Amino acid sequence: MYFLPLQTLITSSFILFIGFFVLYKDIRSKLNIVFCIFCFSVFTWLFMFSLMYLSNSTNSAIIFARLGDVGILYLPILGYLFVLILLGQWENPYKIIFYFSLILSIPIFLMSQSKYIISGIHRFYWGNYPVAGPFYFSLIIFFGLTFYSALLLYKAYKEGQNKYDQHKLQQIKFVMYAYLGAGTGLVDYLPKYGLAIYPWGHLSAVIFITLIAYAILKHHLMDINIVIRKGLIYSVLIGLLAGTYLSLVFATTKLLGGQKEDRSIMLSVISIFIFAFIFQPLRDRIQEIIDKLFFRGKYDYQKTLKDLSVAARSIAGIDELADKMLVSIADIIKINKASIHVIDKRTDSYLMRRSIGGGGSGLSTELISKLSRQKEPIVFDNLTEGTKSEFAIVFPIMSKEKLVGVLSLGDKLSGEVYSSEDIDLLTTLCNQIGVSIENAMLYEDALETQKQLYQADKLATVGVLAAGLAHEIKNPLAAIKGFSQLIDKALTDKDLEAIKDFKEVVPRQLDRINGIVEKLLMLSKPPKQEMESVSINTIIVDIVKLIEKQAIKQKVEIKKELKEIPPITGDAGQLMQALLNLILNAIQAMPEGGIVSIRSKNNGSSFHIEVEDSGPGIPKAMMSRMFDPFFTTKNGGSGLGLAITRKIIIDHRGIIRVESEEGHGSTFTIELPLTVENGQGIA
Repeated sequence: MYFLPLQTLITSSFILFIGFFVLYKDIRSKLNIVFCIFCFSVFTWLFMFSLMYLSNSTNSAIIFARLGDVGILYLPILGYLFVLILLGQWENPYKIIFYFSLILSIPIFLMSQSKYIISGIHRFYWGNYPVAGPFYFSLIIFFGLTFYSALLLYKAYKEGQNKYDQHKLQQIKFVMYAYLGAGTGLVDYLPKYGLAIYPWGHLSAVIFITLIAYAILKHHLMDINIVIRKGLIYSVLIGLLAGTYLSLVFATTKLLGGQKEDRSIMLSVISIFIFAFIFQPLRDRIQEIIDKLFFRGKYDYQKTLKDLSVAARSIAGIDELADKMLVSIADIIKINKASIHVIDKRTDSYLMRRSIGGGGSGLSTELISKLSRQKEPIVFDNLTEGTKSEFAIVFPIMSKEKLVGVLSLGDKLSGEVYSSEDIDLLTTLCNQIGVSIENAMLYEDALETQKQLYQADKLATVGVLAAGLAHEIKNPLAAIKGFSQLIDKALTDKDLEAIKDFKEVVPRQLDRINGIVEKLLMLSKPPKQEMESVSINTIIVDIVKLIEKQAIKQKVEIKKELKEIPPITGDAGQLMQALLNLILNAIQAMPEGGIVSIRSKNNGSSFHIEVEDSGPGIPKAMMSRMFDPFFTTKNGGSGLGLAITRKIIIDHRGIIRVESEEGHGSTFTIELPLTVENGQGIA
């Protein structure tokens, strides 16, 4: 049976690597040195036991078992020393207990190769295993020191709020949980007393070593739930794979009988193929089941963050995006404060767009430079040299290798630190948000450009209005001025003819100015609409009756083709004025006579009104200016009629367009919705 020795060989190599890796990170640290020696003791235990499992000779198995037991002997002693250094409690009575344990181990070590410690070998279904001798005191030392170490850690964690900082407390908590888990290693002592219980203590050793290594090196990125979660996942996975392997062994043995060598080769080949295909899907499925059963909060939290990253792609505005992101993160992670800063491309500075819980008004140049350079989150704690922040962690928001924003998060309300999974998920979210922020900035730039163009267009329109108004008012004002200069002389000379002309001309010119001003006011700010049920065909019929005599006088024939149109909601007076302007323009465009065709038709959700004349048409150069204020081709025209008509149609959520060909007349088309809402005009 090769499964157990393979497990212990891999585990021992992994643990030895972790020990030297931690030592490499800080070779001067007493904590790291003791931990590395501890890992070497674990390696000695597991490696020697691997050789014991593989031994065919009882004598060699006993030798390997006794050498491995030396490693087991010093595990609780080194672990206790590690705890004392971690807690800073190297004083009496704690160090006396350490020295007593060390002295007690000396005679046990000296007798380690005798039958008084390991007296023989059991042969179980998984392989060889040592038999405890009469002076096998390793179990007492292991149980006593492990329990006492866990008790010291628990006491320090409960009473250390004023003695240790938050991250030190987290470190103590991780090691405490590791010690509680290490108690499960007691199961490996039971087979030494004849109980056929599978020795899976090496799996708890992996969790124990890994957890403490993270507590030493990355405690500010660690969450105890991750270790428990990963431990459950891989324990279940190893169990399933072991069961599969044992099933293959049993099936192959039954099928191939005594062909041992062929059986071994075939079993290895089959195992490799099966494990290669099922490992990753099986691990993912086990992780999903365990997350749902035991870590529902973490499962939902990860899912929510992923959903947030998807939802962020559909949000256009930066402020809306920042609001959504901060509210969701604060609700999921339960933090005391958060903020988002976004780059202002005009000043190349980072401005806070949104915040929760206050703070975060500004970011230092050093922090921005560091985030831009390393493109990784920065965690602030007592171990982060040269950096201070009111936040616990800051994330760079990148887009195209450029820092476009910064997400700053405060401490968790639970007091827990940000785990590696937290950071991975939030980093992924920030990377996706970076693209959304870049798009949002482009959107805001486009809106600003459109706003500037609109403002420029308004200023241009005001200029046109001012120029047109000045031109239209200049002539009547000149006439009034001339008469006002002559009126004194006319009164003195009693020139009745001049006085009569003054009375006729001045009021007429003042009325002309007043009419221009009223039209201009209507164009810029039309009177309040009086919305009511309106029949468009009735308005057209009334207009034709009103101008019929003028049309006959100008030799213009008016033809009507009116289809049935249901009543709409609109301002009857304004719509009548708009249509009257179009029909009068059509008549006035044919001084020599012609035909004006007025057509209405229902298109389902809207209706069309067409006013067509058979006049000379409009030159192409003038087509684009037909609705401009004060633009006219008629002598004596104000140039405001079509502009006002267009304004009325727009206010009724409609559109107006003109088609014309020189020599073939012009057609003005109005399109209005069948339902017009008050105040919902479009520009």
